[in-house]
Amino acid sequence: MCFVALYRPPPRAHVTPFPQRTVPVGLMTIAATLRTRGNHDVRLVDGFEGDGPEVLAALARDWKADVVGVSGLTAHAYDGMVAAHLVKEVRPEATVVAGGIHYSAVPLETMELCSHIDFVVIGEGEKTFLEFCDTLEPGSQDNAYLKGVKGIAWMENGELFTTESRPPMRDLGWIPMPAYDLVDPRRYGMKPFRYPDHMMIEGSRGCPFTCSFCHTTQFWKRRWRPRPIDAVLDDMEYVISRMGRNAFHFTDDSWATNRDRVIQFCEGVLARGLDVDIWAQC
Repeated sequence: MCFVALYRPPPRAHVTPFPQRTVPVGLMTIAATLRTRGNHDVRLVDGFEGDGPEVLAALARDWKADVVGVSGLTAHAYDGMVAAHLVKEVRPEATVVAGGIHYSAVPLETMELCSHIDFVVIGEGEKTFLEFCDTLEPGSQDNAYLKGVKGIAWMENGELFTTESRPPMRDLGWIPMPAYDLVDPRRYGMKPFRYPDHMMIEGSRGCPFTCSFCHTTQFWKRRWRPRPIDAVLDDMEYVISRMGRNAFHFTDDSWATNRDRVIQFCEGVLARGLDVDIWAQC
């Protein structure tokens, strides 16, 4: 078992005009996978809640974290590197792993700029990071035993070493419900939308189109993959009953790709009697 601390850097720069403070759905899904599919203890530090890198470093030191996972978009990438530096100062034994869209796109640049990042997870993270934590031997000085873990990279003798790539999951139903218990919904808001208490939720991944300005083509490989409708509805019921929110903002890149599925989803909402407001981009 590993003690794993997950971190999202603070939103010093925004990639949209809205002052959003949204739950870290990606890290919550990673956390749920580590706990449900593995046997790892996970804590989450979110810069969007105002918890800066010094909070992460203190947790890594006091909790004696084995692994620290850092995520972030390009706008937050350097803040993630600062966090890695602070963690290594107080907990040099911890293995620092970076993941997400930016670090996946430029793993060599990432580790050349920040030697405190030990590994980069490339692409979809749930299975890769789980296998990494399952396989990790804390304190080992030789990474050869990790070469069988698909989808990771590290620096070896001054050069980037990348293991075999991991294909995207065929069945997103394998992913457990996000770890909603790791966040305090009172600390998030989605202004200036009509409902500032939206809860972020994931219904699908990827997009079949090839817009030149969008990262989705590179990260998700032009594949659109839906989560099971029942799993999405289960998430909504949990959030309504346990967290007191009934407005949902879908993170999907292309929510309405499949018309029949949209109809089935809406029928499912009605069948379960869910009184909800939904925001999505098509």
